[in-house]
Amino acid sequence: MCPVPDGEAANTSTNGHANGTANGNGTSNGNGGFRAIQTHQAPHQVSNNPYAPVQDFLSNISNFKIIESTLREGEQFANAFFDTETKIKIARALDDFGVDYIELTSPAASEQSRKDCEAIAKLGLRAKTLTHVRCNMSDAKMAVETGVD
Repeated sequence: MCPVPDGEAANTSTNGHANGTANGNGTSNGNGGFRAIQTHQAPHQVSNNPYAPVQDFLSNISNFKIIESTLREGEQFANAFFDTETKIKIARALDDFGVDYIELTSPAASEQSRKDCEAIAKLGLRAKTLTHVRCNMSDAKMAVETGVD
């Protein structure tokens, strides 16, 4: 119980809990004004923790998007090369599969990469086409001019 200024009466009643000089029924318990109280945790809602195990694995499937990077990352390993026709076949297959985004090689990497970006952007795919650029305005303008999303 909090101390009170001199001359004021102390409030010895409790606020619904037995914590203070009164033990819940208004009498002192002889333990210096304190006694153990039993507490109960109130029920609480389960939080949306992205790191917690999912109880229903399909309950949040609409929150996920597939970003496919074969046409960008796939050309970055040794001796890899996709000609334009192969890139178009891969892009159509990925679109048919239902990926949401298709990453393409940067149009600034080469003249052929720029032409490939333009060709794939003109296919009218449901998937959005993405490309990476350097932090350079001319690269960004080139990417926009190819028609990628």
